[in-house]
Amino acid sequence: MQPVTRVIATDPEVIPLNTYGRVGVGVYVSGAATISTLADKGDTATIIAVVSAGVVDYPADGLLVTGGVGQTVVVSQYGD
Repeated sequence: MQPVTRVIATDPEVIPLNTYGRVGVGVYVSGAATISTLADKGDTATIIAVVSAGVVDYPADGLLVTGGVGQTVVVSQYGD
């Protein structure tokens, strides 16, 4: 899968993820934005965990980016 690059325009902003049986995602953030994993990308209250840039090795339906307007987020998702 190709990485997705997003420049954050709103606060908060949801980046949807594809869902797989086994899944993970690598995340890069150009600044100090807070990223949370969501159980339901349509409901920002379903936060699973707050993560920093790096690797998320569990299923999530989306990423919630807060405090990151103007920053670049690169997401590289894997799974099967």
